[in-house]
Amino acid sequence: MALLARTTMEGSRRADLAVRRAVAGRNLVLAVSGGRDSMALMHAVARAAPESAQVVATFDHGTGTAATRASDLAA
Repeated sequence: MALLARTTMEGSRRADLAVRRAVAGRNLVLAVSGGRDSMALMHAVARAAPESAQVVATFDHGTGTAATRASDLAA
């Protein structure tokens, strides 16, 4: 269990560093659908470079209740 926690923490630190490098000095508009990948992106930017996220936008595609729930989650 300790090895898994250490591995996960190291991966998280590397991801944070990658996000900081990618967005350094940029103002971002994040387009977030509510799906796992876009929610992970939003959380990574919020954790690593919150000053870069100027706007977070979401859109309900209107394709059903799952899309509406995902959009609501992102909002």
